[in-house]
Amino acid sequence: MLHHPMKRNHHRYSAAEKVLASHDYQLLLQASIYLKLYHF
Repeated sequence: MLHHPMKRNHHRYSAAEKVLASHDYQLLLQASIYLKLYHF
């Protein structure tokens, strides 16, 4: 994941960042699974 420079204000963006982080994580996980399955 990208480490956001706004960690100090994390309490402001906690909900949005959790959604974005989980979404990014799911996309990366799916991409890695597809790469492993199909050997790209």
